[in-house]
Amino acid sequence: MTTHRLVAALGVSLLGVIVWAVSVVAAEPAKTPCDISRGERVFAKCAICHSRAQDVPSPAGPNLAGVIGRKAGTAANFKYSSAMKKFARSWSADELDRFLQQPASVVPGTTMAFAGLSNADDRRALICILATPSP
Repeated sequence: MTTHRLVAALGVSLLGVIVWAVSVVAAEPAKTPCDISRGERVFAKCAICHSRAQDVPSPAGPNLAGVIGRKAGTAANFKYSSAMKKFARSWSADELDRFLQQPASVVPGTTMAFAGLSNADDRRALICILATPSP
């Protein structure tokens, strides 16, 4: 049976199938590649206090290796503020995006002395490199 006959047998017009297929494809979110270079440049601001290399001590903040999926306030060898311990959410890309935009608004009482990243592309690139293993 040809596709046209199958569609006709099902009582669906070919145009209806095409419209449905286009709507499904259009609804799929576009995958944007990770801008590693931009992420590294943005992380330079963070590197003043944080490391993202596994088992490398951070200068002042918690180590960010494996931060995606980790519960906030639980990285080893760092003394967190009570606010961050109470926050206790796991760091997803969306949660990090909110936090990195305005840390003090998302976690009132955090001791992280950083105003935030207003540029969404900078946050996206930073989160992207935090989600990949550090060299």
